[in-house]
Amino acid sequence: MSIFRKFLPFEYNFFELFDRQAALLVRAAESFQTLVHSSSYEPHADRIRAIEMEGDHLVALCDEMVNKTFITPIDREEILKLTSTLDDVIDLIDAAADCIVIYKVGPMRQSVRDMTDLLIRATTAVRALLIPLKKMKQTDEIRNLCVEIHRIENEVDLVFRAALGELFEQESDAKTIIKWKEVLENLEETADRCEDVADNVQRIILEFD
Repeated sequence: MSIFRKFLPFEYNFFELFDRQAALLVRAAESFQTLVHSSSYEPHADRIRAIEMEGDHLVALCDEMVNKTFITPIDREEILKLTSTLDDVIDLIDAAADCIVIYKVGPMRQSVRDMTDLLIRATTAVRALLIPLKKMKQTDEIRNLCVEIHRIENEVDLVFRAALGELFEQESDAKTIIKWKEVLENLEETADRCEDVADNVQRIILEFD
């Protein structure tokens, strides 16, 4: 009996896995928001690192699930691409937190706080977007959430450009400029990856319309 069981298809809930990943995105963004409003950065950076490790575990679990599942609900490549992009969001938030701690950047810049507030909105929208994905059809909810994520990404770009201009105008120390520039770039790229998640979901849905 055990021999035959090896050849039976495993059934996993990939949509539940996506939601677990998306929940980590929100947790990471919320922890980063706490970090940028704190006078002590390290404890919050440690919390984000722990979340990042949870994310890595879910990516490995997804790989295992794909390999063990005979028939997946959506294309295997799309599953792996989506879970990888979700993990990228967490990785970039973790990278921004690392920069703040390792570089000892000093008092927090308002532009970083503003970008973080936008990322809270973006990650929350990403999580909401993955809930109707299981219906495997285009809905007004999916369409509206994708539009909202694209809008937030554009807002982040505007804040990012203004922040860079302000940074080069106000700071004369090259090391300080390099440190903050890397933090800002990580946050800007985080928004880009949220937008990539929305694009991935749209592509998946179109395949089933």
